[in-house]
Amino acid sequence: MIKFKAIARKSPVDKSVSYYPTTETPEARTLKLITDEISQNCTLTRADVVACLAALQQVIINHLKDGRSVRMGDLGSFRLSMRGKGAATAEEVKSDNIKSIRVLFTPSGTLQNTFKVGATDISFQRVASVYDTPKGEGQNAA
Repeated sequence: MIKFKAIARKSPVDKSVSYYPTTETPEARTLKLITDEISQNCTLTRADVVACLAALQQVIINHLKDGRSVRMGDLGSFRLSMRGKGAATAEEVKSDNIKSIRVLFTPSGTLQNTFKVGATDISFQRVASVYDTPKGEGQNAA
């Protein structure tokens, strides 16, 4: 079940308030919990799963460092993206023009389809939120 809450947002144009659904941020699952779950569903021990995931992480990093994208089957793919400073000509573009590098994850079509509203057995539950009212509204000034 995916939990969501209502968030109030003011329009920048007329300052009217509308409420939008947003996912509730639950406690993150740790690597220990995930490796325990995997080891309970296969013949690998928790130590084997930890070793395998650590090796997978390193292999992904190494391929990205070599400029390759990494496709992870029905999960999706990892690739690099750059931000940089422009130059007047192509010849003037050097590594000094690179300002930052980001790792991007693109989910596969299978993963995206799994989370289409109404396409699967996903259910939703609204939870209370302290952010139901925009800051400064509904509060008495002290």
